[in-house]
Amino acid sequence: MALPLADVANEVVAEENDVALPETDDDEVLSVYLNLYHNDIPRLADHDVVEYEREKDVVRLSGDSERLLELLALLEGDEDGT
Repeated sequence: MALPLADVANEVVAEENDVALPETDDDEVLSVYLNLYHNDIPRLADHDVVEYEREKDVVRLSGDSERLLELLALLEGDEDGT
């Protein structure tokens, strides 16, 4: 499933600030979007973690993302102290 990069940025801000999506700060979302666009997404795409369609401005996990999801789940467990 592909997501617009702007939606990904909005989700990141909401998660980082522990707020609901409608409560995210537009300036912070723009800052995260620009960082994703210029830094994070190209790096992730270079390592085949995500696929990015620049002309549509959408991103999706690559076909080889199952291991990444497992690692993220482990890291999330560590943050919870488990």
